[in-house]
Amino acid sequence: DRQGISIALFSSYLPDSRFALEEKDQWSDKYLPFIKERIFTPCGISKASQIKADSSDWILIDDLTENLRRFQEAGMSGIKMLNGINDTHRSWTGLRVDMNDPELDMSILDAVHKIMEERLMK
Repeated sequence: DRQGISIALFSSYLPDSRFALEEKDQWSDKYLPFIKERIFTPCGISKASQIKADSSDWILIDDLTENLRRFQEAGMSGIKMLNGINDTHRSWTGLRVDMNDPELDMSILDAVHKIMEERLMK
């Protein structure tokens, strides 16, 4: 919880790999240590379909545009996580953050605040 905002990591993993889940957790420790709540789902399952609570409050930060679009279609918001190899077609028209940003946590919070401001304007 940072600045009154609860953030959870929601990530897909390859279920047929015995190392995938541990490696995802290690990556999260390295790049997103400020996110303590972590939810992992097997690849191929829509993240949007896994949300049980009031979905309008959720904001997905993801490197795959398809996941972000599914979230939008379900009434949620998204932020594209640039990883150095994605976004070559710039098909995502929403907000973006770069995983190599030395102040990634602040960039995420800034993007979340922009989304919250947009919601208030509606």
